Amino acid sequence: MKKIFFCFIIITSFFVGCKKDYSSIDEPVKIPNLKTMPGDSLLGNRVKTMIIGLLELSVDSNFVSIVNYEVSKQFDDDDNVMLSTLVDVSNENKIDLIALMDQSVNSYENDLPNAEHSFDYYNSLSGQTNISNIIDGFEIDEINYYLQIYIPFADQVNLQDTPIICFGHQEIETTIGYKLNSDNSISVFEVDEEFAENNLIWIVSANESVDKNGVYDRLANVPSTINSSDFLKSTGRSLEVNQVKINETKESWLNGKAEVAYVAVILSSWNNCTVKSIHSDHRIVKIKKADIKTWIDNASTRNILAANISPYQLVQNNDLIALVMYEKDVNGNNTQNVCTGTNLSFKSQNTMYGYTTFLGSDLPTTSGTWDTNFIKTWSNQDSGIRFRCRRWL
Repeated sequence: MKKIFFCFIIITSFFVGCKKDYSSIDEPVKIPNLKTMPGDSLLGNRVKTMIIGLLELSVDSNFVSIVNYEVSKQFDDDDNVMLSTLVDVSNENKIDLIALMDQSVNSYENDLPNAEHSFDYYNSLSGQTNISNIIDGFEIDEINYYLQIYIPFADQVNLQDTPIICFGHQEIETTIGYKLNSDNSISVFEVDEEFAENNLIWIVSANESVDKNGVYDRLANVPSTINSSDFLKSTGRSLEVNQVKINETKESWLNGKAEVAYVAVILSSWNNCTVKSIHSDHRIVKIKKADIKTWIDNASTRNILAANISPYQLVQNNDLIALVMYEKDVNGNNTQNVCTGTNLSFKSQNTMYGYTTFLGSDLPTTSGTWDTNFIKTWSNQDSGIRFRCRRWL
């Protein structure tokens, strides 16, 4: 690994020493649907800084190989790598990646090709302190952001090509991308999904799966609240999410696989809205576009709603279960009213896949065996959720 990075330093130094020639810059590209939203300028400034900071590194085949290797690990079950991970790998090999990114920013921040879209309104932030602060994570409007490189269609493009580095945004389907050419000129590209299917694209964007500390938790979820008076009853039904099916992805292809999640509440009394347990923002599985309208197993760990093990409790006949299935978005806030005084809150900026309610008595009644045929579907059965149930005497 150290030999690789040694070559990497020589190559990046060579490019810094070259005289810049911008004679081959492409014509301006118009992208009228690139939206600006409150807070976007603060996030856009930081994303733009990282894009420029990666330009010189992107022409080094060794660095590209390192990115590919880390992406292959699928940080959050998608084809991505956190920028902080790349810094950690560099530090292990005594390479100051932040200094090299700052070097790239200083070389190119004033020389990007003109493109007639809102990306031009963003300002890059030079200086190693700024770059380090961006990579370590930053807060905007009480939301913490951690930036990543995401490679769409990593399984079908040539990963050894020089990447086109793009601006990631959940509100657009066409974005802008920059490429440092072999003659040290910069080309600008209009990048849509079809273009990305045939070219190596690095999307620089905020990761939507990590928590406020930048951690991605693969462990099973547990209820956020439990009513101890209903704890560990000996009779009732276990209930787990077994499979899901979606009929569409709710966000742009720039955001990667759809992160399907649910929020649920179990009520012991519908009339007075008595809550037994609340299950908040439970991640189920990530689904790629090619797998929509297909039943997908809950691949990581089963999502438990009820069980006869701590800290869960069994579902009783008169209990009512209310559940929302949605595409999770760390920046979203949405609610679904269940009954007086009880709302299901979930992290999504988009319409839910579906909302359902059912009674414990609706579940299969065979004692001592698991049944996976309890299904709730929406949208003409093109999306739905399948449960795994077991009755305990």
